[in-house]
Amino acid sequence: GHLVLHMLLKRVWKKELDRLNKRQRIFMVEKVMSTINGIYTGIMGFMLTLAAPHFDRSLITPYPDGMDSLFANLCGYTLYDMITMYLQGGEHWSVWAHHIAGAYGTSLMLYYRIASFFPALFSFTELTVVVQNVLWYVEIILGKNSTLYGKLLGWRAITFPLLRVWVGPYAVWRAVTAIDDGWDGWAKVPKLVTGLTAVNVGLISYANLGWSWAMIKIWRRWRKKGKA
Repeated sequence: GHLVLHMLLKRVWKKELDRLNKRQRIFMVEKVMSTINGIYTGIMGFMLTLAAPHFDRSLITPYPDGMDSLFANLCGYTLYDMITMYLQGGEHWSVWAHHIAGAYGTSLMLYYRIASFFPALFSFTELTVVVQNVLWYVEIILGKNSTLYGKLLGWRAITFPLLRVWVGPYAVWRAVTAIDDGWDGWAKVPKLVTGLTAVNVGLISYANLGWSWAMIKIWRRWRKKGKA
């Protein structure tokens, strides 16, 4: 898909692509794939964990229809995106940690099919990439001084905290209050799944908090610069 889209863009938008550097040319296609993945996994994660009663009583045993599709898609996309990250270079360590956690988390779920609530819930946060990706295209095409760029910075500063910050604490609260689980229920879960679930919840929650605060600061700096 990446190569096909790249060839299509090179045919219809050659002059614009030629003025971009290597990193930007890879991003030009990757952002399309990222947006498709973000919309699909975000909606699926929401529908399976928040909009349906699958996990009302237990977070351990339910494995509703759609989980295999969600995890297979997210795992495949994550591996693809890690290749593009390597080719681009310069990604922050937190992005690598997020992707590595996503890759082994979804792979384990496809095998163990237990405690699937947690990676499915966190996949809901992928919806934030839509604004992030549109912002990137606006920066490339219109520049950072455009009105639309500033508005999208504001939307990003809102959507990141709104869709990301609460997910980690909510996951912990649900784990503590699940009616049918308790210590006996978690004792039956493979220790590898329990341990890596705890690591992922902590790691991704920390990243979500850091990214959200960073987006707010970037927006505030842009506003101050515009008023100067």
